[in-house]
Amino acid sequence: MRIGDFVIVLGSPFLFDLGDLTVSFGIISSVNREIRSPFGYNMYVYQTDAAVNPGNSGGPVVNMNGQVVGVAQSHLDKSENINFLVPARSLQSFLFNVYKNGMYLAPFTGIDKIRVINRVIGKYLSLDVDYGLMIQSILNDSPAQRAGLLVGDVILSANGVPLRSTLDLWNVSERVSPGVLNLVVLREKKKYSAKLEIEGRRLDHIS
Repeated sequence: MRIGDFVIVLGSPFLFDLGDLTVSFGIISSVNREIRSPFGYNMYVYQTDAAVNPGNSGGPVVNMNGQVVGVAQSHLDKSENINFLVPARSLQSFLFNVYKNGMYLAPFTGIDKIRVINRVIGKYLSLDVDYGLMIQSILNDSPAQRAGLLVGDVILSANGVPLRSTLDLWNVSERVSPGVLNLVVLREKKKYSAKLEIEGRRLDHIS
C-alpha cells in the first residue's frame, strides 16, 4: 500500500444491524505509524481517514481491486479522521508465529527507537543510502546490545529483506521469533554483517 491509495472498510458500526454490513471509504494517510497495543508491545499500522467506529474493528479493508489489504483496528480518541488498520502482511506474520510456536511469542530485539531513512533524510545525513532503519536507542542487556549494534547504525536488510519501514523489520522479526536475524548494517559508510538473536516473549492474553 502507498500513501494516497483508496480503501474501503467493511463492518457494522455500533452494532446497529449485525445482518447488514456497512462500508466507509477513504485513503491511506500513512504507512508507517506506531501505536501501543493493549498487550503492551508496539504495533506498526497504516493510518486512514476511512471511518473506523466501534463495531468496525476486525472488519476487512479492501483496495480498489477487491484485495484484502488490512483489518480495521481502532481510531484515535478525540480526533477526526485518524483511524488505524492492521496491514494484511502483519496478520500473516502473526499467524505464522503462532503456527511455528504453538502460541504467539512477540519478538524482542532491544532496539528501542528507530528513524526511517528515505531519499531526503539519507541525502541530508550523507549516508549514501536512500532506505534503511537508523537505530536511535538500544536497551541495556538486550539482544541488540549483545549483537554489537550501536546507536547511529543503519540496518539495511534482515534475512535478505530490504527494510524501508519499521513494519518491514517487525514482520521479519515476527516470523523468526525466537530465532536469528541476519542483518546488513551500515556504520560510518561501511557495510558489515551482524547476527541478532531475537527473544520470543509470551503474552498470556492472546496465547
